[in-house]
Amino acid sequence: MGRDGTLTIVKARRLVVRVCNALERKYGAREMPSPRPPLEELLLGVLAQGSSERSASRAYRRLTQFFVDLNEVRVSTPKDIEAAISDLPNAEDKAYAVKETLSHVFNKRNEISLGFLEEASAAEARRFFAEMEDTDRGVIARVMLFSLGHPAMPLNAQVDRVSSRLGLIQGDGDSSESRARLEKIVPSDRMFDVHSLFNEHGRKACLAARPKCSRSVVRSYCRTGKKLTASSRKTRSRSKSKSSSRSRSRSTRS
Repeated sequence: MGRDGTLTIVKARRLVVRVCNALERKYGAREMPSPRPPLEELLLGVLAQGSSERSASRAYRRLTQFFVDLNEVRVSTPKDIEAAISDLPNAEDKAYAVKETLSHVFNKRNEISLGFLEEASAAEARRFFAEMEDTDRGVIARVMLFSLGHPAMPLNAQVDRVSSRLGLIQGDGDSSESRARLEKIVPSDRMFDVHSLFNEHGRKACLAARPKCSRSVVRSYCRTGKKLTASSRKTRSRSKSKSSSRSRSRSTRS
């Protein structure tokens, strides 16, 4: 166990495989969806921050319907972009982010496309994205994994929560450090499996406020699950003890 309470890298790697296999038996094997074009995935990532994937997809569709093409989005005002994605939270900030993203791509490539990355190596793609300093690294990770098929770990609230409760990362750690640690721990060919399975488990069982540990197939590996399950058992035991005492007391009086 590390000083920060996380597992060592070697132990964490073993645990990831066991947990992934257990979650796969529960939720089913994962299959990587057909990749989207890198620029589309990048914009979806920007729109999805603080929102659901479904809402982000709707907002992206509205952009493509409202404007002739993405180049028109680039040259439009943030207010016009905001009007097209107004249903999203923080629509104003996201409108600026969309415009800045498209402007960066155009300034670097003289076109509104990241198609060249589909033939680039992982190192070349990372060098290109390293220059996008204002773009969240989690958004970059999703493009690397989902669109380009390179090992990377998109870190959302569910993946972060499940990983920290398992002791794989620090619960209150920096997101960049957590992502880097998971990318060391998770086998490169299981990145998508772990992201998808942890995400589903985080939505269905490992909830933020009231986790359903009794339904979790990985509670025996989970420090939070063990703690809450033990606490629940103690509560039930005390309740039974009190009930038994009251029964004996009534029996004595009668």
